[in-house]
Amino acid sequence: MSDTTDSLRFHWFLPPRGDAMSPTAVSKENAAPVDPAELLDFQTGVALAAEEGGFSGVLTPVGIGCPDPWVVCSAVAARTKSLTFIVALRPSLQSATLTAQQADTFRRLHGGRVILNIVTGGNPAEQAGYGVHVPHDERYEITDEALRAIRPLLAGEQVDIEGRHLHLVGAKLSEPTSQPVPIFFGGASEKAVEVAAAQADTYLLWGEPLSDIAERIDTVRTAADAAGRELDYGLRIHVISRDTSEEAWQAAADIQSTFDAESVAAVQKHKASMDSVGQARMGALHGTELPQDVQDLVIAPEPVVRDRADARGRRHCAGRLARRGRRPAGGVRRSGHRRVHPLQLPARRRSTAGGTRGPATRPRASGGPHPVRRRRRLIPPLLTVRSPP
Repeated sequence: MSDTTDSLRFHWFLPPRGDAMSPTAVSKENAAPVDPAELLDFQTGVALAAEEGGFSGVLTPVGIGCPDPWVVCSAVAARTKSLTFIVALRPSLQSATLTAQQADTFRRLHGGRVILNIVTGGNPAEQAGYGVHVPHDERYEITDEALRAIRPLLAGEQVDIEGRHLHLVGAKLSEPTSQPVPIFFGGASEKAVEVAAAQADTYLLWGEPLSDIAERIDTVRTAADAAGRELDYGLRIHVISRDTSEEAWQAAADIQSTFDAESVAAVQKHKASMDSVGQARMGALHGTELPQDVQDLVIAPEPVVRDRADARGRRHCAGRLARRGRRPAGGVRRSGHRRVHPLQLPARRRSTAGGTRGPATRPRASGGPHPVRRRRRLIPPLLTVRSPP
């Protein structure tokens, strides 16, 4: 067995509107405070729990239904010491120079603790609400041009670009700081892979069967090799943690039992309106029918996570069936959370860089506010990477 745990990084999620044990609507009990005076304390509590538990950073979303991630992250960062903030942004919504200026200001104020999570956008209706009316591939063209400006600007260079979508003349930041600002990037289309290979530092994936993940990583790695670059890879999934495999599967069944046909149909109709290739891949995993049994949602029957007692875990896709937000498709049933678990991924693949939500010390489904509200401390999963047989 090859132990590459030193290269693993785990991140949590900073929920803008609260979270729930079920992928369906957030309950009143677990919703983020409506009172603005309490919201910052709520977000800070989640961030401090992640920081104290040893997570590297927290991911924040971007969208019409979310508070502005730059404002939220900067406010919370001022109350933390070491936590990195993975700020989601859409390059089509603002000037590349302004984005670089915001990132430079953040790293100056908070000791370089920022990662840019590039979200090109897969919902045409939401994009139109922001005043962006360009088709799928053009959005990636905009992203590519923006990143070709943002990177050198953050490095202190002057940028002059005359592209199809971006025209900058004499763009330059005033005395930028020198801390690096990593670029996280996700997207499953051919155009997305092209941009990722040229611009990303870490390529993010959602939960899929391991063979599909391996194929996608190989595709991106080949494109990056052609561009003379080497990327890290991140997997974003939910984790349910219980003392035994049976308890974990029962928890999964309890979550699945909260689904109803009307809610599933509404969510699937919303997903179908998107032009995201990644969303289409998620939908293909489970279809649109309401499952009769949680086992109907299993997409990786081989062991995904296994403890020393040989309790088995499987990846499933319940979350994407009934959740509206841009969250990962899969979850991993995980048992014996106080033990070391070999994660069954090829050791040569660096597919563990970021975006994974880990379990709490007490058994519970992964989520945003629960560990804070119930005073549960967060801990990253204890994993080793095992070479395939």
